[in-house]
Amino acid sequence: MPETETCEKCRFWKGYGQTNGECRSKKGECRKYAPKAIMAGSINGIGYETDWALTEAVNWCGEWEVKE
Repeated sequence: MPETETCEKCRFWKGYGQTNGECRSKKGECRKYAPKAIMAGSINGIGYETDWALTEAVNWCGEWEVKE
């Protein structure tokens, strides 16, 4: 895997605090697939939330695509 094929440089990655393509954090969300529904407790019982896959900017996977 070339060093350039990291989450930070992937079209599906959104870094926390990212504005105008500039990322202020080294953590973010992979948005390649729909978010996963998870059960979460609440005062009124069980509810559901959704979460994107959390990754670090230097992570990588086999589904990387260049950020345009």
